Amino acid sequence: MQTENHHAWTEDPAKFQEFYAKQFRVLLGGEKLLEKTTGGSDFLQEGLQEMIGHYKDVYKTEHLRAIGATLSSYLSLIPAAFLHAMSHHNIALPLDPASTSIQYDQESFYLHLQGSPSTFAVPELSREERRAHLVGGLFDSYMKPVFQRLRELTGIDKHSQWSYAALTLHRSYQNWMDTAATEELKLLLREDYEYIVGVSDPAWFECSGIRDRHPLDLPFKFVPDVYNAGKTVRMKYRCCLYYKLTDTYCYTCPAITEEHRSRRAEEIISARSK
Repeated sequence: MQTENHHAWTEDPAKFQEFYAKQFRVLLGGEKLLEKTTGGSDFLQEGLQEMIGHYKDVYKTEHLRAIGATLSSYLSLIPAAFLHAMSHHNIALPLDPASTSIQYDQESFYLHLQGSPSTFAVPELSREERRAHLVGGLFDSYMKPVFQRLRELTGIDKHSQWSYAALTLHRSYQNWMDTAATEELKLLLREDYEYIVGVSDPAWFECSGIRDRHPLDLPFKFVPDVYNAGKTVRMKYRCCLYYKLTDTYCYTCPAITEEHRSRRAEEIISARSK
């Protein structure tokens, strides 16, 4: 199943790579787009430490928890990219936390996944069984170790980390469903979405849910979308602490007052009009 924007890996690798780099800041293949790349042979042991040191220098801060929150938010683009490929193309992006790297320059970054995407087709398995296999590998074997390592290094908590991932996935699937080329694709996207945020194993997300809810099924509030008049957008469920790095609060921050949010909206609209 593919969208009108499909760039299947086997049909046109260059366009496939370009799409994921532009939409998710995820690089596939060996292209170098930014000046620096995390070194060392193990992203979990050395790469994340290098990025933490880099952001300490960029933001002139020792606030490790804020850096951990920012990196957790950025790394949540990996599951968004992976699930887009799974839901739209039945393709599995390469995942190995040991060989992941980040290209970076100041605040800019690309998440680099080593290896090539593969068509995940096992005739004897149903689509539901294939989906469970892929989603389990993504979260339990990849994102969980990455988030755990970030916690060790920065002190960010697991509930905040998974709330950032949840927000990215809710927003992504809603956009994909809204722009689906066919009703058939829209139905498949909804089935995947409902499985991921409500049926998948909570242990994959470190059982980080509130009360009896699935860890990704958070009670998000909505605010007016300053980029699309007449629409709404999910607020963050937990503050990402970006203000600790930049002295600026996100428009969708749950910690600010509505008066503050209105001022941020005016600032964003004013900046866009210049």
